[in-house]
Amino acid sequence: MLYFFQQVLNGLHSGALYALLAFGYVLTNGVLHRTNLAYGALFAFCGQTMILTAAFGYQALWLTLFAAVVLGILAAFLYAALISHVLSRCIFEPLADRTPNAIVVTTLGILLLLSEASRIVANTHDLWLPPMLAQPIIFARGHNFNATLTFIQLLDCATVAATIGLAAWALAHSSFGRRWRAVSDDPKAAAMCGVDVRTVFRHAVLAGGLCAALAGVLAGLYYGNISFGSGLVYGLKILFVTGGGRLSLAVAGSTWCRRLRHGRIAVGRLFPGRVARRLDVSIPGRHAGADRHRPRPEQDCLTRLWLHDAWSGGYFPPSSSHKIVLLGLPCVDPPGHARHTVGPQRRDEKQAGAGRR
Repeated sequence: MLYFFQQVLNGLHSGALYALLAFGYVLTNGVLHRTNLAYGALFAFCGQTMILTAAFGYQALWLTLFAAVVLGILAAFLYAALISHVLSRCIFEPLADRTPNAIVVTTLGILLLLSEASRIVANTHDLWLPPMLAQPIIFARGHNFNATLTFIQLLDCATVAATIGLAAWALAHSSFGRRWRAVSDDPKAAAMCGVDVRTVFRHAVLAGGLCAALAGVLAGLYYGNISFGSGLVYGLKILFVTGGGRLSLAVAGSTWCRRLRHGRIAVGRLFPGRVARRLDVSIPGRHAGADRHRPRPEQDCLTRLWLHDAWSGGYFPPSSSHKIVLLGLPCVDPPGHARHTVGPQRRDEKQAGAGRR
């Protein structure tokens, strides 16, 4: 029984690393909706960057071990921010509207690139950090066996718990969290309500990259080394972990958007954009009392543009495509689009047409 308890304690540290990776992957995949194989490679690359920079600072710059490790941590986060910036602008945005296989193949190539780059820089040698904060803390005692965790394991678990807790609170209470949930649920509708989809997308990719860097740093400090091929292994594990977890978080995160779609909340309470404040849109629903949510003409314009994709843009609609709503002008049907309405107004038009016949 004591041995089983020891395995549970060991699983807490490994589970904390996977939880942080899964959280960061959800931040990116929530707005991308594509399989990202490069996320595990980013985790391993940041861990190896931290180890290589620390070794360089200790051996070449004659820094102390603590100063060399701090320099490696800073380098890992800087590389994570740079790679996330390049991925969001040069890879994910151009391929967001393509087939899912395009991003899968591209991120697989990025995985190979990062793995080979770290291998070449290290000259195919494994560099190891010395054990740090390895003092055991006893949780249970036996006759010949003690269930323990090291101080660095507890520190890693506390860091992960604090990071995920603060990030989850920020997503639930901040304006960025509301915009992220809106873009995750429907980027076109969010753009119509004044949300800058590109900015939210880039910030989400950056936040996910920083989570991968933090996980890589924690893993490197505990294990002392991260191999070149661990990026693919961890990336596939995260795909399996988030296969169900991503959906549950997306469902929980899009509760406000579902309430919006069913007419139970006004857009002005969810989106902080100029459109929502000016129009105070309420989408007609199918529940009892839907007649109270009959839209005004400008609201009906927004609804029809929302539901029938009047713009020609893809995942990132241009700002000029919803200028008619921003200016509050009378709605004009786009060329080739018939007038469509939703809710009880559509039924009233059908009944009127039947009476004329």
